[in-house]
Amino acid sequence: MRWKRCAGSESTNLAKAKLTVEGIEALQKRLSETLPSAIREEMGEAMIRAARRVVRDASAVVPRDSGTLASTIRHTEPRIDKKGALYVAIVAGGTKTEVGAENNYQLARIIEFGAQGRDPEPFFLPAWRRNKRGIRSALSRALNKATKVK
Repeated sequence: MRWKRCAGSESTNLAKAKLTVEGIEALQKRLSETLPSAIREEMGEAMIRAARRVVRDASAVVPRDSGTLASTIRHTEPRIDKKGALYVAIVAGGTKTEVGAENNYQLARIIEFGAQGRDPEPFFLPAWRRNKRGIRSALSRALNKATKVK
């Protein structure tokens, strides 16, 4: 490392440093490839475990007439959105639970939020709220584990 006096710094004691780092390419490769893939893998597994808890709890409390709606509550595999964020979606409903004159309404939405003449019977949001603290903690642990220096 070499120190060089900056122009106009005679009256102040400022200095400018030039630093050379060896192995920066290897570090950049690790940060851009290895570490993110390890994080994605660990976080994806933790997200799936968390989603299973929410799906289990939502399925347990969803109103059951025929059980069709409960059977459609599921989670997706980990995905990456357009901005690069990793997520797992938890969904309910599908073609088996479409209602209305033209099958243009989802029964899951009507039950969760209610509709004209029908009171809401939430099942999704309570399941999320019941598990939220544990999920955040599990994701934090997964992130710490994935970023730990080996």
